[in-house]
Amino acid sequence: MKDNRKAGTVRRIELDDGCYVHGIELLHPFMVFVDTDCDPISDLETLPKRPILFVLAVIDQAVDGWKDVGHIEITPEQIPIPDRYMQSLANPSRIHRVDVDFNSTPATYEEVKDLEKAMVWSRKSIEERLEDHYAGKANRVWQRTRPVKPTAKPEQATAKANVNLLANDDARDWFHELQYNPDPIGFIEQTVHQVHSAATRGEYVDIDRCRWMLAAGVLMATVHGESSGTMPKFVPDPVDFSELKQRDDLLDLITQMLRMVAHGAGSELREVWENSEGFEHWLSSVDELTGTLSALSAALDE
Repeated sequence: MKDNRKAGTVRRIELDDGCYVHGIELLHPFMVFVDTDCDPISDLETLPKRPILFVLAVIDQAVDGWKDVGHIEITPEQIPIPDRYMQSLANPSRIHRVDVDFNSTPATYEEVKDLEKAMVWSRKSIEERLEDHYAGKANRVWQRTRPVKPTAKPEQATAKANVNLLANDDARDWFHELQYNPDPIGFIEQTVHQVHSAATRGEYVDIDRCRWMLAAGVLMATVHGESSGTMPKFVPDPVDFSELKQRDDLLDLITQMLRMVAHGAGSELREVWENSEGFEHWLSSVDELTGTLSALSAALDE
């Protein structure tokens, strides 16, 4: 826990549209975000009486970008931390309700369908959710972290317990942009360097960027004829990306970033998977892809 994350600390968040939102630190790592009609508030003692937007577990690095505007005394009775939920990706019928101390009890879909998922949120994801709230838009992270009914097919893929690393909207969106980009190689290069730069600076790498790297890894392996993954149907034939076979630099960077996605402390995607029973299967799938790219790199160096 960072020294500046003390219960009662008030943080002012200025969104891109000029709207102000206030967050109050609760029991670490939770924060409550309250509605102040987009105005900066000077009388901080009134904040606990304001409408609550949501209570989230917040990654420590997120608060560095939010202004500390003071401290108030706040008790768990004033703003209790709601229960959250966990659900097995391998077996969606296994659902648990989780309290603030991470004590879990079995639950049904109906009991948890409106709860937050037991996960830690990044600064970018929180600010997007706040902006979407005031714009009256559905939030993508909220939507994709909704529990699924037990009859729905999980993201877990085959009988071999492999995980389809592309079975998510972020990967599909990335491939869609790639398809229509006039400079697809440049687009791939930009993606890789953006994530590498963030990781090198020690920044928290959020879910969407992690999934972009997995998509880039699958594409790179496919170009070399080594991928066992399933490419989206709308992606052009890998021959269109033959130039990638000459890009040893990108191959090495993508391999490094896949290790970060799977094992790095700053990988939000790893954090999410760690809360599921499918974690070992996911980790094995990412490590298998990383090993494939490492072997390709070694072969090219010979």
